[in-house]
Amino acid sequence: MLAARSSGGKPALDALGGWRILSSGVAMLTASGTVAGALHKSFQITTRLSNGEKCVARLRALDVAIAASDLSTAQALETFQDISEEYAVCLA
Repeated sequence: MLAARSSGGKPALDALGGWRILSSGVAMLTASGTVAGALHKSFQITTRLSNGEKCVARLRALDVAIAASDLSTAQALETFQDISEEYAVCLA
């Protein structure tokens, strides 16, 4: 594939700058992929996103229960306090 001729009659690899430039580009892309994977893992993005979605779902359910008048004020405040303690990181 890389030995194919480019439109100017030169091998395509020569048009790209040779093996050294091609290998350097591949090494840079590999390194950036490794760094991105490590950052994703260290920041625990999927876990934080999942916890945020759970928090929002519980708050919306509480909102619906309050709107439907199924909860007393004391029960609503207690439920909100439980949610805010459990998901303090998400609410900060």
